[in-house]
Amino acid sequence: MKGMNLLLLCIHLILWSGYSFVEYLSNRDKLSSKVILFVVFGYVAYLIAERLIERKRTALFVTILILGSFFGCQKILWMVF
Repeated sequence: MKGMNLLLLCIHLILWSGYSFVEYLSNRDKLSSKVILFVVFGYVAYLIAERLIERKRTALFVTILILGSFFGCQKILWMVF
């Protein structure tokens, strides 16, 4: 069970890092296309979590928790550097 949690965390971190990179590359795009991109990445992250956890509510909670943690840490790093 702990191995699955670590695997899910690693997959989500890779996925959200990829999202940050794609968003950085698309800095001239409109807000609507950035929102669509965010929704697509969020849905993929949720599907991965649901597949590994096999509980919809827990998968949604874990996805939101990892998402918030990732972008919170990213903001802190941007403020420091």
